[in-house]
Amino acid sequence: MNVIIRFNRLFVSSELHNCCFYDEFSPGANIISGRNTSGKSSLIQSLLFTFGVNDVRENLDEILGYQPTFRVDFTKIANGTEEEYTIIREPKSIYVKEPSGKVVPFYGIDADNSVEHVKLKEYIRDLVSFTMYLEQKGELRAAPLECMFLPYYISQSVGWVYLRESFSNLQYYKGFKDDYLDYYLGVSNNFDRVKHRKLTQQKDRLSADIRNLKRYSKKAELQFSKLIDETFGDQAEEYVEKYIQMSNLLEQERDNYIRLCNELSLLQNHHKILKKTKKNIKKQNYNDIDRCPACTQVLAYSLEGLYSHYQKYHDTVELESHITDKLIEKKSKINSSHKKTAKIKKEINDDYGILLEKNLEGVTFEQWIDNKANIKLYKKMQADIETFENELEVTSALSRLNFRVNGF
Repeated sequence: MNVIIRFNRLFVSSELHNCCFYDEFSPGANIISGRNTSGKSSLIQSLLFTFGVNDVRENLDEILGYQPTFRVDFTKIANGTEEEYTIIREPKSIYVKEPSGKVVPFYGIDADNSVEHVKLKEYIRDLVSFTMYLEQKGELRAAPLECMFLPYYISQSVGWVYLRESFSNLQYYKGFKDDYLDYYLGVSNNFDRVKHRKLTQQKDRLSADIRNLKRYSKKAELQFSKLIDETFGDQAEEYVEKYIQMSNLLEQERDNYIRLCNELSLLQNHHKILKKTKKNIKKQNYNDIDRCPACTQVLAYSLEGLYSHYQKYHDTVELESHITDKLIEKKSKINSSHKKTAKIKKEINDDYGILLEKNLEGVTFEQWIDNKANIKLYKKMQADIETFENELEVTSALSRLNFRVNGF
């Protein structure tokens, strides 16, 4: 970090309680003295809080109860150039005034994982050229704002011995001590720790898979299967191929049977509705009003009403007849499908059931099939072991190369 931040002024005010605090800092070293509980730590923590460090919020709890606004004027010095900035923090918002007069707002920064706080962290990192990264959950991530102030801030609660614990949330980063010291001491290397971790995890996984496969392949049934003679070799090829074809055909016919039954159910419901509709039409009057509303005189039916009534009735009768024909047709298809399913099941049982019971030299075909499956599984495991061992060798070589290339 080749940028220097020089604090110029701190102003804290509470409009609600009509009180404030103001102090200016000199360009050189500033010594703040006072008795215990006089506010020395609160002053430093107010500077950190203004920049978005939420970890000190608990220590400022009494001050924050006044709902204050914090303002820090600071100078950024880089490559001999000085630029004046102002940063203002309200309870949940931060505003940064740049040298050009532009104000950059950040809303909702009271939580470290909020989108706005992440944006604030990226903005501050770019502003002061803070490029430190830490490892978390196997990934390198931008270090939190606390790390930017850590070399210059020691919490009173931990002291010099545990200065890296001045902020509470740094304990969740793996290898924090080494990364922190390397960054501030200027130690750098190209060692990709995240890649090394992934390679190590891959090596452990491959080693575990190899051990499990070797242990399982030593089971008695697999070793026994290797000793079974290929007595049924020619018959097996034909059996397996035809059996698969017949099984697929049976499955297709079962699906067809279920589909036809569902269609029949829909047609039956449709037919019930049509019969009720036809019955209701018979009971309907030809016109909406067939008697005089003022007396009991029966009014003559209109030709239009009479036509409409019979048209509805005939349409319903015609549709009912059509649905009845479809019911007959669908039921016929269901019966045919049922017969076809039974026929296929019988063929499978007649043609292949006998073969399963066939015995040659004390070994039944069903036993041979089971052993054949075991042998296939055994060969698959041996192939996987060889593949994993080759992959493990390559991974180990990459891991060693990663160390050598980076000077380890």
